[in-house]
Parts: sequence; structure tokens; C-alpha cells
Amino acid sequence: MSSAFKARTLVAEDEEFTLNLRKEVLENANIQVESVNGVAEAIELVGVFDSLTMIMGLNFGLAGPDGGRFIASY
Repeated sequence: MSSAFKARTLVAEDEEFTLNLRKEVLENANIQVESVNGVAEAIELVGVFDSLTMIMGLNFGLAGPDGGRFIASY
């Protein structure tokens, strides 16, 4: 059984095309991806999904807090 390390990243983006494109590119690079459509969902996953990196849009419109404020709080 292989215990090879597999990178994980969290992607938060409210624009569906961009979210799917980022997810596809990362998965093709053999990275485990958890993707969400907004900052609220990203906040919920931060403590549960043990990722080394996060890719986040900065402008989520009126859908909740923006990515810049989220990043600044961590």
C-alpha cells in the first residue's frame, strides 16, 4: 500500500466557469480539490478539510463576505 503524499487545496469562487476550470486544472495535476461557491462555505471547511493551500476569489458580490476579508482574518 502506498502512503504517498497527495496535495490538497480548497478553491472558493462564485463564478461557476472559473471554479470548474480551476478545479479541473488542479485535479489533472493530481491535487485533491474541495470546491465551494462562497466564503461562508469556505469558512465551514477550513477546520474540516485539511488543505495546505487555498485559492479564493476576492469579489463575491453581495453573497457574503469577500475573499480579502476572509484571508485577512486568518
